[in-house]
Amino acid sequence: MRRLLLIGGTAAAVAASATTYMVMRQPMIKTLFGSETIKSRLSRVGPTTHHQQLNGSGADLLVISDTGCTYCREFVRNGLDPLIKFAEENGLSATYLSVGFGRSGFVSTIAGACVEREGSSLSGPDRVRALFQMTGEGVPDGVAPEQVISDASGLLGTSRLALSRCAQEEALLFRDRFEATRRLFELERTPTFFLADPAAPGRIMKLDGFTSSGAMVRRLERALQTEGEA
Repeated sequence: MRRLLLIGGTAAAVAASATTYMVMRQPMIKTLFGSETIKSRLSRVGPTTHHQQLNGSGADLLVISDTGCTYCREFVRNGLDPLIKFAEENGLSATYLSVGFGRSGFVSTIAGACVEREGSSLSGPDRVRALFQMTGEGVPDGVAPEQVISDASGLLGTSRLALSRCAQEEALLFRDRFEATRRLFELERTPTFFLADPAAPGRIMKLDGFTSSGAMVRRLERALQTEGEA
């Protein structure tokens, strides 16, 4: 019994030490393989522009999200504006890319590409909000994606005719866009944030998930600080 208690006590001490280490030690921040910039990677996602520009004109900060994802919806409701504010305060250009494999993600990926291809009266952030609003109640079975998108022309700030034509063409490109996005950004889940090192744009930090706007900003601040120290 003593021996078991000693072993148990030793194990408890080791566990306590490990717990302290894990609390004190900041979690590692992943980086993407290679030295290709965010802007260059985005240009290879498909033959036409697919992402929405949130502010500025570059691509220092990118969020990839899916309209069918609960946490992604939470990000758009409560994290989109704080993300843009963070970018502006730090002199960064932020972009948004919609991608997903479910029915909602399929529709919003096509619509996101068409909105950029055909043009829209909406600002970049409002285009993102419109993509989520378009699929807010889900995409009903039995209704063609092209129909869902063209019916949302007013919401998306684009002509119905242009959307109808574009949606049919973009539907054929969806799988290639989806696979290219997963490959180029090593995408495992959504939402995921990508932050480029201002001093070395090809060094890209990868931050998975969203819990709250405050936690998101703190993680981005830490990543930016880490990049500055690299």
